[in-house]
Amino acid sequence: MSDYLPKETTRTRINGTSKAAAISHYLVPEEIIREILLWLPAKSLCRFSTVCKSWSSMIQHSTFIDTHLKRRGQYNNRNDIVHLLLSEHTTASSCTSYVMKDDPAILDGDECYTKFKYPSSEHLDVDFCSLIGTCNGLICLAYDDMPMTSEVPTIIWNPSVRKIVILPTPIISQSTSSYLQTHAFGYDAESDDCKVLRILLSEDRLLETKLCEVEVYSLARNSWKRLSSTTFPASLRSIVWFTRKYVFVNNALHWPQCQDFDKDKNIIVFFDMASELFSQIEMPEAFSDERKVISVARYGESLALIDIKMRGFDIWVMKEYGVVQSWTKILGISSLKFCYLSLFDCRSSGELVFGKIETGRRELNRVNYKTKQVEKFRINGRKYMGIDSFVDSIVLLDQTNAIPY
Repeated sequence: MSDYLPKETTRTRINGTSKAAAISHYLVPEEIIREILLWLPAKSLCRFSTVCKSWSSMIQHSTFIDTHLKRRGQYNNRNDIVHLLLSEHTTASSCTSYVMKDDPAILDGDECYTKFKYPSSEHLDVDFCSLIGTCNGLICLAYDDMPMTSEVPTIIWNPSVRKIVILPTPIISQSTSSYLQTHAFGYDAESDDCKVLRILLSEDRLLETKLCEVEVYSLARNSWKRLSSTTFPASLRSIVWFTRKYVFVNNALHWPQCQDFDKDKNIIVFFDMASELFSQIEMPEAFSDERKVISVARYGESLALIDIKMRGFDIWVMKEYGVVQSWTKILGISSLKFCYLSLFDCRSSGELVFGKIETGRRELNRVNYKTKQVEKFRINGRKYMGIDSFVDSIVLLDQTNAIPY
């Protein structure tokens, strides 16, 4: 190849510039290099960012990072690849990315698992952290649910680029150990910003858990903002708050809750990431008359409900977001023999991932609710508490307050 390079290239290499940089400068247009790099996984990009200054500048530019994130999503969709982030028990110090694909060679091989060990830092004690959620390749770790007894920071972490952002101390302190806190994590597409929602709960004299205070952290601003009481409408202040799994759909976080504990009225409470306001969505009429075990899910890009029963489940989808009349029951399965079901992922292609407990054994399964076929995961389901979808990204690479570890 050196025979085809200009003499200046040879001189440049002698002066210390890398061969890759010289070749890219003289033979390959920058736009072609950029296009090739955009399709590479995050781990490779981190390596290539050290090749030369021009590549480093290109890869760490915010436009490149955003485009790469979209390309990774396109690649996964085109190849029908879903990465599931499996969170382990709260005492664990790692989580696992599991690749779902129909190719048996991938399912049988070790390449379908990637273990992410929680980051270690002198400022962080991961023994107290729970995995809150994931979006855009970022993972949020926080001290959740339990009464707060020490100042344990919340972090945003990208395991693909090995960087973390340690969130500043929240505005609202917990003056009493009877307070509980719960978190949620999502992406505000309108402002191109990842946000952490922190909710403080307190028990009333009837030992019912009610919302007390709310604040939001913005990654773009690197600061917390205390939300006013108008954020939470009066109609929702009587909610007995259960810290159930939330789902992120239509730029909002959603939880199934009970509006009136005595009347057992089930509703969906949601928090809009752009307006930073709470509101509610009515469930189908079939859910309003009795207490049910309900999970919220994402069905493609739509909001879904899973009505969990002793020997099966029903799936309802809101075909037009916010329109109660558009709730449609798309499937009911009653032939599966299990006594507990925890929804992990719902895909419009027909796959539902869940945890099953039967005769004392816990395992992960995936069921195609179009073909009614059930398949066990080739992984020990007893270790895991929950699952969310995950995408490989280089987000945080350009974040000035991100700490490498």
